Amino acid sequence: MSRVLFIQADSRTLNPTLDEAAIDAEYTNDPAVARSEWGGLFRDDISSFLTDELIDAALAGRLKHGRRRAAVAFVDMSGGVSDASVLAIAHSEDVAAPGEHTPPIVVLDLLRCRTAPHEPDLVAGEFVTALQDFGLRRVTGDRYAAGWVAGAFQKRGIRYEAAELDKSSIYGEVLPVFAERRVELINDKRLITELRMLERRPRAGGRADAIDHAPRAHDDCANAACGALFLAARKQRSMTISAEVLASLDELA
Repeated sequence: MSRVLFIQADSRTLNPTLDEAAIDAEYTNDPAVARSEWGGLFRDDISSFLTDELIDAALAGRLKHGRRRAAVAFVDMSGGVSDASVLAIAHSEDVAAPGEHTPPIVVLDLLRCRTAPHEPDLVAGEFVTALQDFGLRRVTGDRYAAGWVAGAFQKRGIRYEAAELDKSSIYGEVLPVFAERRVELINDKRLITELRMLERRPRAGGRADAIDHAPRAHDDCANAACGALFLAARKQRSMTISAEVLASLDELA
């Protein structure tokens, strides 16, 4: 009978040459994955997407004031029968002092939820008014949404753009922003409940975790809010990269 030796240990114990700073950053951005990838610990099948600590930190109050960037909007529309329709608007703020590279914060400015039952077209008109109040002419939403959604906004002068990422991927993208305490949320009871109830499940083949609501639960507010926060963070990152490129060109000129 053959004998097999199993060793369970964290990566730094097995390979002391690994970059500790890089590993520490992974633990900050996504503790659940880092404990598995770098800590050598087995993962539970289901875990919370956000800890209560991270959600509470996002509700703690006003973060640093900084240069405000233009707002962005994300909408999660429904047919009005069982799910809610939700509009979220967010913006980012550059809080870095001259010469610093402090990441921006992202702030949720508005969350408007219309529970079912409701008339979808009338709700779309209400959302358009809110968008116009913020000076917005476009809104992003589910790429799988029915054709009436784009039409309902476009006939009122608002461009509807399909999200590049699916819902689960958007949740995954905003997790590091929450982990770095760079999110300021609106204290909306439905939103906070949905965020606390979001679940993440490991997937085979090295794919990113699946993140979604539990059976018979909802995540309409969480989906719209995280969509808006994702857009705000990405917009700020794109502007930062563009500024760095321009600075490099100036140095070469």
